[in-house]
Amino acid sequence: MTSLLIWPMVLVLNTSKQALCLVVNVSLSTTACSLSGKKPTKTNTMWRAPKKVSVTCVGSISKDIFFPTDRGVFVETPEDLLAPHKVQFPLGGKVLVEYRFEDIGGVAANVSIGLARLGHSVRVVSRVGNDDTAKHLIERLKKERVSLDGLIQLPTTPSDLSAILVFTQTGERTVFHN
Repeated sequence: MTSLLIWPMVLVLNTSKQALCLVVNVSLSTTACSLSGKKPTKTNTMWRAPKKVSVTCVGSISKDIFFPTDRGVFVETPEDLLAPHKVQFPLGGKVLVEYRFEDIGGVAANVSIGLARLGHSVRVVSRVGNDDTAKHLIERLKKERVSLDGLIQLPTTPSDLSAILVFTQTGERTVFHN
C-alpha cells in the first residue's frame, strides 16, 4: 500500500514503485494527488489516481470565523517592506460587519477534508482542546469521513480559534489566531 504523509509544505511519499505528482494550493485549500507508474514529464501531466490512497495529514485544526467587510481605509506604507499595504480602523470604534460565517480551518483539516471528498482514505494528526469548539471540529471531521485516530484532546488547552477579516474590495484577509 502506498502511504503519503502531508506536513504543511513538506511532502513524503513512501513507495518504491510509483511516481508522485502532488499539487497543493494553500490559499484555496485544495489538493490534488495523482499516482502512476510513469515518471512525470512535461507532456505527461495528467495521471489517474487509484481509488484509495492512505494519507495522513499532520498540522493544525481550528475553528475559523470570517468577518467580510468593506469598512476600513487602505493605507500605502512603502517604507514597510514586509507589509507595504495596511487597513486602518478607528481606535476604540465599532466596525459594521453585515454577516459572518464559521467553518473548520487549519492546514490538516482543510487538506484532509479535501482529500476525503475526493474519495481517499484520510486520517488527521493534530490536537484540540476539551471544549465546545473541539466538539464542533470533531463532529465536522467525522461528517467528512476523516479518521480521528491521530487526534489528541488536551484537557487544559483551548482549541485553536481564528477571527478572519476579509476585505471585500480586494479579497485580502487578516487573520487573528491563538
